[in-house]
Amino acid sequence: MDMGKSVEVWGLLGLMSVTTNFLAYIFLALSLKCITQVQSAVVGNIEPVLGTLWVWLFFDENFRAIGWGGCTLIMGAVFLLTLEKGTRRSS
Repeated sequence: MDMGKSVEVWGLLGLMSVTTNFLAYIFLALSLKCITQVQSAVVGNIEPVLGTLWVWLFFDENFRAIGWGGCTLIMGAVFLLTLEKGTRRSS
């Protein structure tokens, strides 16, 4: 592993990590005003699924079937919560 990165690269990595974490917590706090904590936690689980998808698409990584099964379960839970919220509003 090459740790000999320039100060500029380390600075940009630090800025990116602080900014993305800060924004994630801000959006989490704002989302709790609109949805329940359980729904927010489940929707928050989309991030690892999308991260897995991007790594698969852009870096040609291969995953085992259990990983894809987990992604499917998470997306299914998010879909069910979305349907549940939609049916409560319509009734």
